[in-house]
Amino acid sequence: MAMRQGTEYGKVPRRASSVTMDQSEKQSHLELQESKLAKYLEILIDPSYRVSCKTPHEWVDKIEQKLLVVAYDFGIKQNILRSLACYGCKIIVVLCTWPASEILKMKPNMVLFINGPGDPSDVPYAIETVRDIIGKVLVFEVCMGHQLLGQAIGGKTFKMKFGHHGENNPNHNYAVDPATLPEGMEVTHINLNDGSCVGLPCSKNNVSPVPPGSIPKAP
Repeated sequence: MAMRQGTEYGKVPRRASSVTMDQSEKQSHLELQESKLAKYLEILIDPSYRVSCKTPHEWVDKIEQKLLVVAYDFGIKQNILRSLACYGCKIIVVLCTWPASEILKMKPNMVLFINGPGDPSDVPYAIETVRDIIGKVLVFEVCMGHQLLGQAIGGKTFKMKFGHHGENNPNHNYAVDPATLPEGMEVTHINLNDGSCVGLPCSKNNVSPVPPGSIPKAP
């Protein structure tokens, strides 16, 4: 039987080859777009991870350092680190996903959960970290760290209508709902502008709040 040119056994017609190549290119393009979309979603869902440092590092200062402080980086402000260093603190900054077990091995004098962007509910791993650390080492919390503590002890957070924004305000959009806190937990610091909760001490778990504006600026 006569065979048509270009269709011998083992060969693919030129047109079919072109179609196959087009499909392969489309698949590669689709996979690339899906990869980009995944990264964008990661940023939207967990902005803290995007702004956090990627490896632990020491904040170096010339002042004599006596106390070891481990600071979780959810988007930490460098002036807070400078201010702590002025008071003789040796500061180790760790990424937001750093496990609590590794922190406890370092035997710090204090762990600091500090500010960061986004909804604290979107970082459940951080809430679990707070839960694993409180009661085992002195903890200070401010801004997002305060909201993480609220959820770690059983409370809930909510998105504020306008949030707190401005030069002498701790720019954030979420707050702890006092009505959801467990029995015996009292609110000791409130924002004078809108009455929102900004401080949750927990003496039995060795936790102390750092109300916004209470950290002195480094000289």
